Order: sequence, then structure tokens, then C-alpha cells
Amino acid sequence: MSFSYGFATDTGRVRQYNEDFLGCFDTPNGVVFVLCDGMGGHAGGALAARLAVEAVGHFFTETLEAGTPYSWLKEALEQANQAILDKAAQDTSLQNMGTTCVVALLKGQEVYYAHVGDSRLYHFRNGQLERVTKDHSLVQTLADMGVLTQVEADYHPRNNEITKALGIKEFTADVCYQPLAFEDLDVLLLCSDGLTGMLSDAQISLLLQKPESLSSKAKQLISEANKAGGTDNISVQLIGWQWSYATEEGTAIVRTRPRKWLWSLLLLGVLATLMAVLGYLQNMTDKTDLPAERLPQETTISNAEIIQTEVPPVVLQPDTQTSVVGEQYLFFKHTANANDSLEGLAHRYNVAKDLIVRFNNHVYFDSIPAKTKINVPVRAIHVIESGQIMDTIEKLYSIDRSLVMRANGKHKPKLLLGDTIVIPMGAK
Repeated sequence: MSFSYGFATDTGRVRQYNEDFLGCFDTPNGVVFVLCDGMGGHAGGALAARLAVEAVGHFFTETLEAGTPYSWLKEALEQANQAILDKAAQDTSLQNMGTTCVVALLKGQEVYYAHVGDSRLYHFRNGQLERVTKDHSLVQTLADMGVLTQVEADYHPRNNEITKALGIKEFTADVCYQPLAFEDLDVLLLCSDGLTGMLSDAQISLLLQKPESLSSKAKQLISEANKAGGTDNISVQLIGWQWSYATEEGTAIVRTRPRKWLWSLLLLGVLATLMAVLGYLQNMTDKTDLPAERLPQETTISNAEIIQTEVPPVVLQPDTQTSVVGEQYLFFKHTANANDSLEGLAHRYNVAKDLIVRFNNHVYFDSIPAKTKINVPVRAIHVIESGQIMDTIEKLYSIDRSLVMRANGKHKPKLLLGDTIVIPMGAK
């Protein structure tokens, strides 16, 4: 299997925090991509999304090849759901937290998938974008019943109300029975509704047709969603088979979108209540101006910067600090190489994996694409002065020299005048 991937996540232009979470795990059972969109307040939503990603990754990493992809996906999401419920039971302030989830399992040329909520999976082939998953939302239910057209559902003011999520006891997920078969140059897109709430399928398709790298496409999708309003967190994962590229640009159009809410499952189970809602919603739809179609040729091409916290190239800036919940961190800007992993970086810089994830747009990857810019929390960044040796550094920072040498990739304790070195976390 030969594939490449690109990813990006962004807070958007309206939200204060990013409650989306992404993950990629190379496991004995295949390569697993997972994307979650949390809800239930900043603390709860972000936590629910992280718990789900980690639970899915842990399941596939620890599970031996017994069972079927269907059973794996089903059990992985069940464990993710239980992890959220267990955490919520420990803290009353987290009782309303939940998250959407979309998972893609790559085995050879086949992709197995599952989802909960309105985070989507798309399949792009030969210039055509197909929506693989169907939203678990109120308006999608109405569209399936024929009350709304699909276009009306996509543009409905209540299309943010979902009917399923991880973090509720009445949990069910949609798991595929038959995998998608992939061909060369096919692309798989996982995304949160921060993207699909701002850009139409036609606009997304137009961007995917551009001969750019998958990483560039992911960033362009987020850039255009931000220019279209950026009213929610936006997350994108792209996986391409036998992918090659050149450099191009992207597109945009404006929409507005309210915060996601979980629709009561009980209401959907009571037909009388649902039918009473139908008339109200249909009346709302009649009064809502819906465009007939948003065509790609009506959009404008641009190359704006993404409005997100992107890590710059490796430039040592000793005064760079960020304050988060009363804590202050100094960052070293690390450019990943082909062999880097989240665990490897955590070991090298003597810092918890969760802390690296926390300051890198909530992206949780087993392997990190080469040249990815990573914010790594460190104690200090020190410029060697005249007469200073490793003993000086040990005493000055009360740190074992082995930690300093490992963080700086040094095999010998020799220091040169003017050297800039990283002082990692940890005390002697």
C-alpha cells in the first residue's frame, strides 16, 4: 500500500478554543485515521474529542488480528463512548460532554469506515466527490423522509443539530459492511462540520482537483472555510493513493453557522413529536432563501494565509512564551524528520506527549510527516558564553547532562562558544 496524507486543524474565526481532535495510528490491523469534533463547552468538548481519538488508537494498537474490520470499528467506538462516559461520571461539570467521530481503517487497497454525528467521510475520484457517510442530524432525517431536499437540508438553519454522538448511553454508530475499494490517485477526506458548514461539496471538489500536495490542499480548505466565515473549528485529513502534485490555489464563499447541539434521541423516537416538528421546520424552510446551487465557477481564487496557530520554521526565540491556564511555557520550534514520532519527540525533549499535543492544534499522530513544524515545551533556550561547559549547564539549570545531550542530539558533552542549546524539562 502506497499512500500519503496531509492534515490541518484550526480554531476558526469565531470560536475561542479548538474542540476538534485528530489522530493517525499505524497498527497491526492497518492504518487508522480518526477525527472528532467535541461539544459540551470548551473543557468538556476538547476532552471528549481527545478521549475518543486516544481510545480508538489504543484499541487498534493493542488488538491482535482477531475478528473483522466491522467488529473492530464497532468495538473501538464502543470503547471510546465508554471512556467519555466514565470520565463524565467522575466530574459533574463534564456530564454534557460528547463528540462526533469519523474513523477510516486502511487495509491494503480497501478502506473500512464508521462514524457518529456529522463529521464526514468523502471519496474523491476522477474529479468527482462522493459523500460516503450520511450525517446523523435532524435535517438529514427530514431529507431522508422526503420533507426536505438534500440541498435544503444542507442549507437549513438547524443543520447543526445532531442525533447521535459519543458520550451518551443510547449509543449506536454506523459501521460499513462493505469497504471502499481504492485506485491510484483516489483521495479520502475526513472533516468536521466546520468545513462542510462553510464550503459546499462543489467547492471542496474544486479544491481537490488542484494539483497540489495533500498538505497544501488541507491548508487551503481551512483557509477558504475561514474566509467563508470560519464560525466553527475546522479540521481536515486527506489520504491519497499513489499521489503526486504541483502547486496551485483554492476557493471561497460566505455562510454562517451556529454552534452544534445534540438533538434529543427520545424526540426522534416519538413519531408524534417528530411529525409536529415537521410542519414547523417546513414552514421555516419555506421562509429561508436557499441558493439553487453553489457552482465552482462562481467562486474566486485566492491564496490567503490560514488563520491558525501554525508553528514557524526552526528559529530559536528565547523570549517566546505562552500562558495557558496559569502556566507559562517556552517553546522550541522543532522541524520533524522522516523518522520522528510523537513518542520519540516526547522522549527526546523529556516532556509528556499530551503536552506536545496540547500546543500543536490537538493533532495526535503516531508518525509525524517530515518537515512538520512542532511546538515543543522546554525549560530554556541557552546561548553558550565564554568559559561555559556542560558542568556549567548542569549547575545552572539543575539538570542532568544526559537530558541536555539527548534533547540537542549530542553524543559528546562538548560545547562551542555561541552554540544555542535547548534545556529540556526535568531536574537533576
